[in-house]
Amino acid sequence: MASEKQTAANRANAKKSTGPKTPVGKMRSSKNALRHGLSLPLPFTSETAAKAAVLAQALAEEAGGEARSGYVAEFAQAQLDIERVQSSRDEMIATMDYREAGDDYLEAASRIGQVGTLRLD
Repeated sequence: MASEKQTAANRANAKKSTGPKTPVGKMRSSKNALRHGLSLPLPFTSETAAKAAVLAQALAEEAGGEARSGYVAEFAQAQLDIERVQSSRDEMIATMDYREAGDDYLEAASRIGQVGTLRLD
């Protein structure tokens, strides 16, 4: 059980953390989940459908025709999602402003070989 001092401190902290107060702050915080879009499903277009079909066909052939078509299609879609996430990650790393991120980020990015265009100006 919390002491009276702890309860008072919790109440004081709770008053400080009430979220954004300005319309601009509220709008910005409402977009937090959409910052990078990586959790969104792959958009279904004729191009992505064609890629998924080609990949599913290759996977089915590799499995010797024993794979169930539903599983192969799901696996192909998952593979395309993974490729999209990897591509987005590589793009984010390549365009990161390392002046603001600090030396730790530059060192980590160079270790994994993903440093692209460094904005140092």
